[in-house]
Amino acid sequence: MRILLIDYYGICDRDGKVMGHTVKALYEYSSMLQCHGITIDAALSPCIEAAVSADNKFAGRFGKIIKLPEDIRETEGYGIRKRILDKFRLFRNLRHVYNVCTEYDAVWFYRTDFFLFLYMMLHRKPQGCRLAVLVYQQVFTGGKFERILQAVYRRALKKTDIVICSNANHVDGMRNTMQTLHPAADVFYMPDYTYDPEQYKPFLAPDLKKEDKTVCVGTMNPYKQLEEMVKAYRMNGKKLETAGRFFDHARAVKLTEMLDEGDKYRIHIRDCNLSETEYMRLLGTAKFAILPYDMSQYQSRTSGVLQECIFLRTIPIAPRQLLEENRLPGAAYDDIKELEAPGFFDKIDCSSILAQMDEIRDTVDRKRVAEKLCKLFFRD
Repeated sequence: MRILLIDYYGICDRDGKVMGHTVKALYEYSSMLQCHGITIDAALSPCIEAAVSADNKFAGRFGKIIKLPEDIRETEGYGIRKRILDKFRLFRNLRHVYNVCTEYDAVWFYRTDFFLFLYMMLHRKPQGCRLAVLVYQQVFTGGKFERILQAVYRRALKKTDIVICSNANHVDGMRNTMQTLHPAADVFYMPDYTYDPEQYKPFLAPDLKKEDKTVCVGTMNPYKQLEEMVKAYRMNGKKLETAGRFFDHARAVKLTEMLDEGDKYRIHIRDCNLSETEYMRLLGTAKFAILPYDMSQYQSRTSGVLQECIFLRTIPIAPRQLLEENRLPGAAYDDIKELEAPGFFDKIDCSSILAQMDEIRDTVDRKRVAEKLCKLFFRD
């Protein structure tokens, strides 16, 4: 059996380095598909292909890697012209993928956006292969265009054979949707990341002390209320370390300029690409991690950082809506301004949250999930 893993939407920074966790996700998904009789290939945007080819842990993992023509760069501004050109870049990559799909038994778009579903709607399904998509949300919303977006989404889903949901809250709804659109399709729940004890063991060592601080890690995108976060930590007197690649470097500069001399010893802001080890150590040694999403722009979505907080026993501070939609424990707030009061932290029941985390880890053990995933792709 041959499977093609696809990321047509590679995002890189001004230096051409991959932004986000797509390389990490690719490693995990390909590891889980190391089943008897499966040959795995990958179709990747150029920046991802370069990162994977340079990473020794991928050695021998793929039969071949197909380098797609285009990257999406997040350093060229957000004007209308760039947005239009980016969509042409996505479609060019997708056309390249569709040209080779028929060589495979199954193809898995493990990263998706609305424009994949638009492309799927406008084109015939590749013949002879099962088409799998990973979805992060159940609906696409867009104001007065919402009905049109939903119509595109549903027509595309009719052409899918496997829908992998990363949001536990949406699995039942997706099953109901697919019963109407494509009853023979499989719907499968798999979180953004699964728990491998060996992978996380170095960052859960008994001698690795948790610091009484909050970290904000990952890609610093427009969906995060970073200014409000920094203001809150200026007022509450707590330690905060923000580290990750900013979509807009000027934003990192402005956040630093918000700090006075008295703040700078406990609030740190770094615009950088963290290595996997740096990321894990930073998240694993902190008592808290904040996920300051603006939920007006981030509804019905998942978060890899949130999932890894569970694995690393770091308490997430996040919008209540995000925690409820992902069915995960944490210190919830309804408005980020609540963090301005030091008393917010006094009310966090750390023991209860940690106990819930420990229970959840067992349910997403990587070996268990991998076994189910392999059976899914081997289904006749």
